[in-house]
Amino acid sequence: MSSKGYELKSVGFCRYKFKKCECNEYIHRIEFYNNFIKVSKRVKYISFIEETGVKYIGTVNHNLYFSKKSNQGDFEIYSDNTSKIKYLNQMLIFMITFSIINLIAGSFNLFIASTLTSYINPMNFMVGIINVILGLIIIKGAYIIYRKKQLLEHQKQLFE
Repeated sequence: MSSKGYELKSVGFCRYKFKKCECNEYIHRIEFYNNFIKVSKRVKYISFIEETGVKYIGTVNHNLYFSKKSNQGDFEIYSDNTSKIKYLNQMLIFMITFSIINLIAGSFNLFIASTLTSYINPMNFMVGIINVILGLIIIKGAYIIYRKKQLLEHQKQLFE
């Protein structure tokens, strides 16, 4: 949205607030943060990022939102291949787990819809189909991330 002249001001569940600004005035980054169990660790991490001149916007689920003025220089959260690979591994674990849960729930609902009653239960059938489709979509996304991770690992080996 920065390229269209909007600065991200706040985030919430399915809600983003923007403020009009100059085109490309801000660089926005989203980081998937998988360690929500230890809040103190997350707070320390956010403080560390803010010390570099980056503005913390907010958190939604496992995503931390940051922004920085473009004229203050480039803004990359992960600057080396090792940290990028670690980040992608966190995303893959989360996505594969979520995908497996959806596939199991979908299979279970389809099983209930087709075998435990004398007729096909439409609610279980629809929920089952939605779970299976969602699980497959997540697997596709995980595969794309896996390919990026393989490319980074290959690049890392070339430069070692």
